[in-house]
Amino acid sequence: MSLKVQLTLSYDQSLDKELKKKYPKLKDYRILAKSLDARGAPKGRKPKYHYSVEVIQNNESFDQTEKLERTSKSFQKRPVIIGAGPAGLFCALRLIDRGIACDIYERGDSARTRMKKIAKFWRYGELDPDTNVCYGEGGAGLYSDGKLITRVKSDYIQYVMEQFVRFGASEEVAYLANPHLGSNKIREIISRMTDYLKSKGCGVFYNSRVEKIL
Repeated sequence: MSLKVQLTLSYDQSLDKELKKKYPKLKDYRILAKSLDARGAPKGRKPKYHYSVEVIQNNESFDQTEKLERTSKSFQKRPVIIGAGPAGLFCALRLIDRGIACDIYERGDSARTRMKKIAKFWRYGELDPDTNVCYGEGGAGLYSDGKLITRVKSDYIQYVMEQFVRFGASEEVAYLANPHLGSNKIREIISRMTDYLKSKGCGVFYNSRVEKIL
């Protein structure tokens, strides 16, 4: 069984060395959370990192992440998701985790082609009412700076972060406090996520209006 520990180190201290010193039989470890505390920096104090770490020794193994039961339930009609923003895409991922393919209908265009119409608006003031900063694959946040911040306390936050890493974000996104995906990288991550859903049998339909679907 693994051991979960909390550590506070100066920013220039090695976590690896500290853990090996504290746990001579250390086999491996993984960082669960990492946050920077620089509150005393203006007064000359060294910034600190607060860590939450899972440690294994000898024959121990890491705790298993969530295991989902694949459903055998059949549907007369495929589940339909309206909108390919974060909520819609992660809803589709959770369904695929259970072996359920769905159809996603998005009012705007794909992430890869959306920027062309947004650039026309920023440069010439030409607004496309269906594909713009608010509408399109990835939602409004696709053209932000890619910072992942929430005040919500949820057991699902870790799942979300792990999915971003799975589709191309840096590994530290899974454990850093308020991680930063990057404004350019987030677009490719979302595109890979959608490509994965398609490969699992999901239908993704762009430039679709709800009234036409119904």
